[in-house]
Amino acid sequence: MKRKWMSHIIAILAFVGFIVLGLGSASGPKIAVGEASMLYFNANGGIGAVPGSETVEKGASITIPGGEKLSFGDAVFAGWYTISGSTVTNYNAGDSFTPPGGYITLYAKWETNDADLDSAIGLANKLVWLQNNAESGGNYIIEINNDETIALQTLRYLGKRNITITLRGVEANRVVTSATASVNYSTGSNATLFSVFPGVTLILDNNITLRGGGKIIDLSGASGEAQGGSLRMNNGSTVSSIPTTRGDTTRIAVSVGASCTFTMNGGTISHSGVGVEVWNEARFNMNGGTISDNNVGVWVNGWATNTLFTMNNGTITRNNTGVDSERAENFRSTGGKVSENRQNIRNQ
Repeated sequence: MKRKWMSHIIAILAFVGFIVLGLGSASGPKIAVGEASMLYFNANGGIGAVPGSETVEKGASITIPGGEKLSFGDAVFAGWYTISGSTVTNYNAGDSFTPPGGYITLYAKWETNDADLDSAIGLANKLVWLQNNAESGGNYIIEINNDETIALQTLRYLGKRNITITLRGVEANRVVTSATASVNYSTGSNATLFSVFPGVTLILDNNITLRGGGKIIDLSGASGEAQGGSLRMNNGSTVSSIPTTRGDTTRIAVSVGASCTFTMNGGTISHSGVGVEVWNEARFNMNGGTISDNNVGVWVNGWATNTLFTMNNGTITRNNTGVDSERAENFRSTGGKVSENRQNIRNQ
């Protein structure tokens, strides 16, 4: 079995174990999937205790819980909503809800009185403002004045396209840290910091550091889509895992998924199990910057032939493996340096 598949297989087995244990501990008769609903709650950027998941028998109802133990900057919790395709359905705490079956996630709904992005104080409040007000074609600059800790931020704006969000620190380097220090499959915790969906470009500009314990930035898409989420790193930006580790491949600084694009013009990616993971028809273009002190600098999973890492400039150094590409054709180099790694380039 190839080594590069081991972390994915371990993660899948752990997740399956979590689901089996959850179903096994549910009260009442065991209902086959499709006859019952598995209901999950997502803080949608908020921090605090999220209501636990529930198994709801076919045709049964539950009372929608509140979000008293959640907070998201100065925003006000305003209920929950579900997403089905492009349809959003809102629910208030105390409502009776009969799930339609299958796996369902209710996302916390947040509201803020900020009139515009500039009047929102702090990263959390600005991200809430974007949840409610982002428009197609919008170019939004978020300036961060202090270090902040936030939960998973899902940059997804239904029905909106071509949204650009730039993060930059003001006056000094500002550190944005994931509220979840590590992935814990037994509890279902998610240590991703930013999940970037199709139609959204995230730019890390000067004086900004992102630190997380799982996939710090997860670029999301679907195979065959014309455009997935995209990321651009400029000089003065850093992405690094917490705690710093080289051996744990579940810690991935940037994961570039299906139909997504990552352009690295500068900055640093370091101290993670995997610096950059490229898979399933994704594109990673390295024009500058440094990828260093990881277990694997760049991991190109080449089972999809259109997956491509193109290195035009920059430096990949001091990793256990500099570039780990399943097939030689998934890695193209026109410049830059892959040097001083224990193994510079590994192809299978």
